[in-house]
Amino acid sequence: MVSSIIGTYTSTKGQELVDFLVSIGVSKDVASKVNGSHWTLKIWHDEKIWGCYLRCRELPHLNLWEGFALHEEKCVSLDIFGGHAKVMSTMNSTSDGFMTCIESEKFGKMTMESKFVDDGCHLTFSCKGKTIKAFWERRVKVEGSYVFDHGENIDTFFKAVGESEFGHHYEHYKIHFHEEGKVYHMSEYFGDLGRITNRMELDVESPFRVPGEKEGTTPSHKGLLTKSGIGKFTLLCKNKSGIQEEWKLVFSKWGCVMSGLEKSTGVTCKFYMRRFWDMVGTYKMVCTSGFEKFAHSVGGLTLLEAEDMCMDYSTKLVITALGHGHFRYQILRKKYPVDISFCMDKEFSYTHPIVREKISVLPSMVDAGTLCLKLSTSKGNLFKKLYFNNEFCIMSCSMPEAHMRYKMIFEKIHHTDIRH
Repeated sequence: MVSSIIGTYTSTKGQELVDFLVSIGVSKDVASKVNGSHWTLKIWHDEKIWGCYLRCRELPHLNLWEGFALHEEKCVSLDIFGGHAKVMSTMNSTSDGFMTCIESEKFGKMTMESKFVDDGCHLTFSCKGKTIKAFWERRVKVEGSYVFDHGENIDTFFKAVGESEFGHHYEHYKIHFHEEGKVYHMSEYFGDLGRITNRMELDVESPFRVPGEKEGTTPSHKGLLTKSGIGKFTLLCKNKSGIQEEWKLVFSKWGCVMSGLEKSTGVTCKFYMRRFWDMVGTYKMVCTSGFEKFAHSVGGLTLLEAEDMCMDYSTKLVITALGHGHFRYQILRKKYPVDISFCMDKEFSYTHPIVREKISVLPSMVDAGTLCLKLSTSKGNLFKKLYFNNEFCIMSCSMPEAHMRYKMIFEKIHHTDIRH
């Protein structure tokens, strides 16, 4: 059931939570600030570790990023738990949720029970004899770019629908979805066959272009897009001859499965599309862990300066492609900004604003979603790994000689199209 738990969930808090917080001892002034607040919870699994990222749009000081091993007690210091607390989670008997026990210095013993279903997560939180229940809605991100990974029965299917020429180009197939309320823009790239874009409004039949049809010409097909669930769509496509194709689109964190059916013959095919994660874009800092210790101990900043940097939620990471393997890398913040340009796999040097010395840097791209930077300083090597996906950049840094690690989480606020 691991796959049913991993995902993204959202919730908007109201007066019920305000009243609950007051009942367990939170002041009215503090509790009232959660009224109308918007929350996002992301859960992932890595071998024995369950990770969670909790973000509040209006109250960023409550953001958290933690990893927990089941049945193991962990000591944390988090504002959302009232400061210092001991936390331990166990999987429930049906393997579709957790029971988390929290012992907080401020609030005493608390429990949080979660149960995950197709549409989201049911949470029950108890403290001091008081209980509150909430439902967090599951979110599946549709918008983004996808590239062909592998498929089933594709040649046979496109012969059946009279589009056999596409069978020679599907290995170069890419698709980009852009969402505007009930309207979806679908841009498809077919290699030598070129590119087409279709605009579809949910539940409204509209003209639909197919591979080989040029922009500006009258589309030969009609398309009807309907939503059948969270991250699930059906596209019914028919031509003037009456041939009908039905496509089931199922989106996930990792990609999209497109299942085709030619309705008169029953011929089927499948496209397995993986998300195309492009690091180019603009990202806003939403959470840090351990950075203030690094900035104070290695960089020589005062603790107050280091804490101010961690609380500067206007901080942005901007990565721009300059062409031919060259990139511009900027960290925009009130103090100690970074603005450097580099070429992949070529060492360069610059004066680091926090370490306050000239350092050498070797950048490399491990894959389409991971940028590695090795920074050589007089105090030891600093290794930075930046993991990118369509929503976030996770900057994980370590300096083994100083026994230090820190993380910074950035949310993507500018999405880019497929880069051919």
